[in-house]
Amino acid sequence: MGQTILSLRAALILVLLTSAACGPSQSGEEQASTSSAAADLDVITLSEAEMVRASIVTETATPKPFQSFRDFPGTIQANRNRFAELTALVRGRVTEVYVDVGQDVTKGQLLALLYSHELGVAQAAHLKSVARLWEARAAFERAENLHREDAGSRAVMQKREAEALTVGAEALESRARLELLGMGSPDIERLIQTKQINSQVPVSAPFSGRLLSRHIARGELVELGEKLFEVADLSSVWAIAHVPERDVWLIDESLAVDIVLPSYPDRVFQGVIEHTADVLDPATRTMRVRIAVPNPDRKLKPEMFAAMRMHLTQRDGSLHVASEAVQREGRETFVFVRTGLRQFVRRSVRLGDEIEDRVLILDGLRDQDEVATQGAFTLKALWTLQRQRGKHT
Repeated sequence: MGQTILSLRAALILVLLTSAACGPSQSGEEQASTSSAAADLDVITLSEAEMVRASIVTETATPKPFQSFRDFPGTIQANRNRFAELTALVRGRVTEVYVDVGQDVTKGQLLALLYSHELGVAQAAHLKSVARLWEARAAFERAENLHREDAGSRAVMQKREAEALTVGAEALESRARLELLGMGSPDIERLIQTKQINSQVPVSAPFSGRLLSRHIARGELVELGEKLFEVADLSSVWAIAHVPERDVWLIDESLAVDIVLPSYPDRVFQGVIEHTADVLDPATRTMRVRIAVPNPDRKLKPEMFAAMRMHLTQRDGSLHVASEAVQREGRETFVFVRTGLRQFVRRSVRLGDEIEDRVLILDGLRDQDEVATQGAFTLKALWTLQRQRGKHT
């Protein structure tokens, strides 16, 4: 009986030792198999039937020119170099208005007339100062002649000279006052010659253009500095784009710009960058870009919304593929590169700009790589399924 128990114990120990010896060997084989399977997860091999069902189409990645663009929002504005805001230079009453909003005007055209008592007073003051100046100069000439003939004193001559200089300064001051009130040199000379005071203040167009606004009516009293009209030459306008801070580095004045407006969806206007702001808008963190746009048919009107498409510098010899070739998984982007007749490998790529249906590949592809375009989504589904199976194996 004792010998039988010892034999059973010996047999049990032998079984345990055998199991311990075999265990590590099997685990190592499983680990090697798992590692090999993980290495093949990114490789997809299709059968002939799967190739037909997937309808896979490929394209060969070759270096080609690539020009990207950015779209920025903006508005159309009047060209401020050809824009005038006409204000009242004197306090007065409107006697006539000759134009209305929307009319085309020519340089020098009379837009309105104001009656100003202040202007009449200023003209009278200038006539008086001119008369006193004539009298003072005549007195100085007489005193100078008498002094030259030893019939008058030097002191009297000097006094008359000082009086003439003082009255001359007053005449210059009154003339400057008339110019400030809107009278030009021809009008002032006419006043001196005719001695006729005219209290009518003409308001004329400074250049040819279109009347954008009118703020007065006949009989209305206007104050100094009050806005009367706005005139603009709309044969060229400004398109103002607002560029986000992150894209400021892309912009330079050599870029071509296409302008599209909701009002004319089938038409593209071309413009040229004239100026980029040196300071960003602190509220919106955008840079203001001014674009000059020809507007001969007056289609572009101030305050219209517009989209500015700026064509960036062309990249020569860049690899780019159809957008449908690029697949995404979380933050990772990848394509499927053909490595055999029915075999594809998943390849991570780094993307650049995208234009319509093409995307620039910055890293991850090589010249002559054959990339799946049509059917790439099917390959992604198969890859996802293969990866899930591999995790559970």
